[in-house]
Formats: sequence, C-alpha cells, structure tokens
Amino acid sequence: MIWKKQIAAVLMAAFALFGAISAGHAQNAACASHVDVVNKLKEGYTEQPVALGLAANGSLIEVFSASDGRTWTLVMTRPDGLSCILASGRAWETVTKLAADEVS
Repeated sequence: MIWKKQIAAVLMAAFALFGAISAGHAQNAACASHVDVVNKLKEGYTEQPVALGLAANGSLIEVFSASDGRTWTLVMTRPDGLSCILASGRAWETVTKLAADEVS
C-alpha cells in the first residue's frame, strides 16, 4: 500500500508542476521538441518510455526509465509539440496493474 501513496504523491506533484508550466512558465523548465527530449533521455540516460497518459488539456504525460530502474524522468508534451521535463529521480519501480476490486 505504500507504493500507492508514493504514486499518488508523484502524480500530485506532476499536476502541480503541469499547472505552472501550462500557465506560461515553461521557460523555467527544461523544454525542447519531443524528438530532442526523447533522444537526450535515450542517449544520456538509456531511458525509454514505461508509462504514458493523456491529460485533460490534450498534453501527453510520459514516464521514462532506464531498464534497470536506476533513473526516471517525467515528461509533459503539449499539443504543439513542446516537451518539458517535469521531474526526475532514481530508483524507479514498475508495479503490476491492480484489478478494479483490488483498488481501495
């Protein structure tokens, strides 16, 4: 159950950062074209996409992680193609998807 709280905390932080970026503060974040961000994460950190979702405003939210989980990066890509790094860290763990009756 601890991992549920950790995921919730990461998502809440991401949405808070997303709000700031979408409000016009993208100049404070690490932003570039989606291709450039993906290439940098692949070449510099051997990170690949491990999860993604679509935000209500049409932005793509992606989690990239190294195959060994050593590093991870949360990226938001706006509909116009600008990608911004929202957060990054270490020790990513992938959890299995729970059935609807297992979620509390």
